[in-house]
Amino acid sequence: MTVLVVGGGGREHALVRKIKESPRVDSVHCCPGNGGIAYDAVCHNVAAMDIDGVVALAKEIKADLVVVAPDDPLVAGMVDALNAAGFATFGPRANAAIIEGSKVFSKDLMQKYHIPTAEYRVFDDPRAAIEYITEKNEFPTVIKADGLALGKGVLIPESLEEAVAGVKEIMEDKVFGASGNHIVVEEFLTGPEVSVLAFTDGKCVRPMVSSMDHKRALDGDKGLNTGGMGTVSPNPYYTEAVAQQCMDTIFLPTIAAMNAEGRTFQGCLYFGLMLTPKGPKVIEYNCRFGDPESIFYADPDELMLTEGADPGQLKLMENHDLAPADKILSDCQRLDIQLLTFSDAAYPGRLKNIYDPPALLYYKGKLPLLDDLLSVAVVGTRDCTPYGVACAEKLGFGLASGGAVVVSGLAKGIDAAATRGALRAGGVTIGVAGNGLDVHYPYESRYLYEDVAASGVLFSEYPPGTEPAPGHFPVRNRILSGLSLAALVVEAPERSGALITAMTALEQGRDVFAVPGPIDAPTSVGCNRLIRDGAGLVTDASDILREYEGRFALDLKEAREEPETLGYQARTVPEPKPVAPALSLSRGDVELTDDQIAILKALSDTEPMQVDDLTELVDIPTRRVLSALTVLEIDQYVVQHAGKHYTRAVTLTE
Repeated sequence: MTVLVVGGGGREHALVRKIKESPRVDSVHCCPGNGGIAYDAVCHNVAAMDIDGVVALAKEIKADLVVVAPDDPLVAGMVDALNAAGFATFGPRANAAIIEGSKVFSKDLMQKYHIPTAEYRVFDDPRAAIEYITEKNEFPTVIKADGLALGKGVLIPESLEEAVAGVKEIMEDKVFGASGNHIVVEEFLTGPEVSVLAFTDGKCVRPMVSSMDHKRALDGDKGLNTGGMGTVSPNPYYTEAVAQQCMDTIFLPTIAAMNAEGRTFQGCLYFGLMLTPKGPKVIEYNCRFGDPESIFYADPDELMLTEGADPGQLKLMENHDLAPADKILSDCQRLDIQLLTFSDAAYPGRLKNIYDPPALLYYKGKLPLLDDLLSVAVVGTRDCTPYGVACAEKLGFGLASGGAVVVSGLAKGIDAAATRGALRAGGVTIGVAGNGLDVHYPYESRYLYEDVAASGVLFSEYPPGTEPAPGHFPVRNRILSGLSLAALVVEAPERSGALITAMTALEQGRDVFAVPGPIDAPTSVGCNRLIRDGAGLVTDASDILREYEGRFALDLKEAREEPETLGYQARTVPEPKPVAPALSLSRGDVELTDDQIAILKALSDTEPMQVDDLTELVDIPTRRVLSALTVLEIDQYVVQHAGKHYTRAVTLTE
């Protein structure tokens, strides 16, 4: 089944994501879509209001169903045109979408069929409207533009002066365009507001979960209407009794009224209600799903008046320029970086439940089912001792061997050592970067980025191209501990980022463990104090695994296996490096091609080099480089390491 979704905003992206989950759907298309939607659907450069263009596109892709999401094309008759061309659609025809397209129509409909709503009058003359308002002299009152106005065509003046100014703005200044040719003046209703969206085929009504909108700025709803600044769902005031009353007096009567008028409504009908002291009453109807874009296009000054508004974030919304976001999405696609939003089902539940979870994560690799696994954040100082390196490698190896996931910040020192140990054990690893995933920091960890992505997943809340900055890493640490059930500190001086991570872990309700060290070692002061203050003492991975043995499938026997790595004693005394065999290029000891000679000269005998870097250095096509490396490896002139990295295994002489 091929489905086409019309629109290009957050509402359409949500619909695309849910539609593609259906096993009946083979492909999803969207027009015009956006950079984010392009991850989930095939996007086409056809405007949402281009009726002829959408019909032509539906024919081109052989759409089995077209979902028209925005209100403008619904009111303009896009469903009518699609039906005439033989396409199945979701959404009302134009003669039914008028229930949102004209507030005058909807008010007259409710009056005619005795559907409870506010008392009202309709005006096409601003002078007559002002006279009526003056005569009534009841404030606050409500003034509505007749047509579509992006959820903002409603004024609630508190005085006659405000009302007069509002009428002139709508009808004379045309701040809402042609939507202000007619206005509705109605009584101000009091009580909790309720929004209920319902599916209907023109006969049955199936309501979705209720919600409560926050539309007006300022405390006490004294400010301007914003078009929607968030919701609470389900609405606590919408009880089962109230729901049944709404069904009997509003929902079903509305469907019956539209049928009686020859305007059968099929699609999503949005009921905006007020629970007044006299019972539920209709504020407005909408002919489509709700739209998160109303926040994006709201005035930043109005949004600044809401609780929790951040000036820096609102500053980014001032010009409504989506070009930077489109560039980020393009970079992610080019670099094979995926996006994980807070609302995605794969978003780790542990991280979601911390105080300030990231709204968006960039990642490379395969997402493990973290909530079903024991994950341990291993942290420590960058300026570590050989003792700390050996401990970190041993514990990383043991944790991974026992079935735990090792989480690290990929910093040099303890983080890198623990990650290497876990990789050597063949375990799942998670790295959290304080920079873009295409920026390898520190440089010494560049190989770890690739290996971690292959064994598990790399995370960052920073987009591609973001350079590391000092302020990024303390913020990054909350993700390390948030992804984990426990934090293990291997070496930490008195003032250390690792100790900040440990404190963050405690605030998040995580367990904290520490490795003891010499009492006179500066790098062990932090760990020893943590143990003194109640942290679990760890000398072996089983000390941690034992705490969670009953909750997860762990293997304590495997965890006690020693890693194939140098121990502490060996690290304190450098091991003599074996002398590599000599190879003379000038005497012609062996027959080598020019490619092979160039590669041997470019390779180091100590620092592994990745194939791409080697290709760039020798300026030889990749296929020839790979061919030459294969022969050299067979002849034991080069050694291949993890991640297609190579070193020279011979000493070159002239």
